[in-house]
Amino acid sequence: MNIRISSVVTANEAWGGEAPDWVIALAECCDLHQSQNKAAQIIGYSNTTVSQVLMNKYPTDYTQVEKMIRGALLKETAICPVFGLLNLKDCNDYQTGKRFTSGSMARLFRKNCPTCDFNRENKNGNK
Repeated sequence: MNIRISSVVTANEAWGGEAPDWVIALAECCDLHQSQNKAAQIIGYSNTTVSQVLMNKYPTDYTQVEKMIRGALLKETAICPVFGLLNLKDCNDYQTGKRFTSGSMARLFRKNCPTCDFNRENKNGNK
């Protein structure tokens, strides 16, 4: 019989006893679906990334993956200069071109996005 160890327990141990709220949200998603792969699909990252985040071994800055988790699982929002109130995951999807690649809305977004505090390239404004 296989006993599955809770992702929340695993994350808390890997993060020194108390993982950040967004990591716990990811771990709870894994536990709910009994699958890191399903959690990865929900947040728009790979299974490998989910595993690395839970284990506190993500090889790069956590800022973007944190935004995606906060948007997808915690339903956090940003005030977008183009769209107004916008889910952080959607904000990231617009910035990476997953939502549109051309048209007047894309041009408007590209013009205003660089001045936004939630812009991926704006190191001072990451909320």
